[in-house]
Amino acid sequence: MSTSTLLTEKDVTFHRFSDLPAELRLMIWRCCLPHRVVELDDQVYYGGSPSPCGLSLTTFLNGKPGLIARVCRESRHVAQQSRSIISEKDMPEEASWWSHTRIEKLPPIDPSRAMVHLNWEPTCNEYADEDSSAHHLAWYAGQVARGGSLMIDNLSVMALTQVKALTALPRWMVVMRVIFIHARPEYAAKTGLFGLLGDELVQIIEVSDEARINAYFDLANESQEKGHVQNPQNLRREPVEAVEQSLKQKTTNFRRLLDPMPDFRATIMFRLCPDMCNHTPDADEEFRPLPEPAPPPRPLWLRRGQGWIRSRTRGRLRSPQEMDYPFRRRRIWG
Repeated sequence: MSTSTLLTEKDVTFHRFSDLPAELRLMIWRCCLPHRVVELDDQVYYGGSPSPCGLSLTTFLNGKPGLIARVCRESRHVAQQSRSIISEKDMPEEASWWSHTRIEKLPPIDPSRAMVHLNWEPTCNEYADEDSSAHHLAWYAGQVARGGSLMIDNLSVMALTQVKALTALPRWMVVMRVIFIHARPEYAAKTGLFGLLGDELVQIIEVSDEARINAYFDLANESQEKGHVQNPQNLRREPVEAVEQSLKQKTTNFRRLLDPMPDFRATIMFRLCPDMCNHTPDADEEFRPLPEPAPPPRPLWLRRGQGWIRSRTRGRLRSPQEMDYPFRRRRIWG
């Protein structure tokens, strides 16, 4: 490519966005809103080896407003209007289910762009109520989101009456395994695998979409190799047919007794952790935590030690003995 065709950042920056009609600006902001997987409870790791990720940070960041809300007042207004506050007053009694992993105060959910996911598995602590997690999940997925997903171990132990609750939706995503990826948000955003702005930290991908699955596994392998991880995870890829056959075997009994039967899709969950909690200090730049920012210098009127201190209100210099900082600060400022 010749130097005459190279574009600089100045060339590709659109400086007259505010001159566009308001309707067009709002459409652009809405296109930038994230399509989230909203977790109803915390992710819990029960592997045989030490956990390759801290888990909780991804859940916390995934529940915050999208990055588009930080651009300007107009984009923040669009982001706030797209998210509806969840009210459980209309939840049916049989759907009231609770476990120690459940997030008691869920973040607002965008009903047109979000799906809900339940991480709970039988290996987690017992739930408190006698009701089923299936009713709980089905209510959220059908009433306040555009679909839902659950873990394969949860589906495999459900009773027939519980699976009947899932028939409220024609299709469900079933997570067969979870893969953790550690990378800086800026680097992950450039890959395009975690949303337009890199703020969709939890992705659930069907195993049949081999091109996307391979892209996520390539990034996970790169993260482990360049991050010099302390607790590596198994990134061996199983054939698509084997994964789908495993899910089919788990639901064979339900298929004989239920009509209609929900369409269960085998998927893999990929979680992006920007904290690099599993990486060592000698990792590559894209897979190493950002250095802690230096604290801003203290104003002159707050500095202590030898010499004089400037009063905040009166402007004249006072000695440390005269101010007796900070115990007489209110009397001197008044």
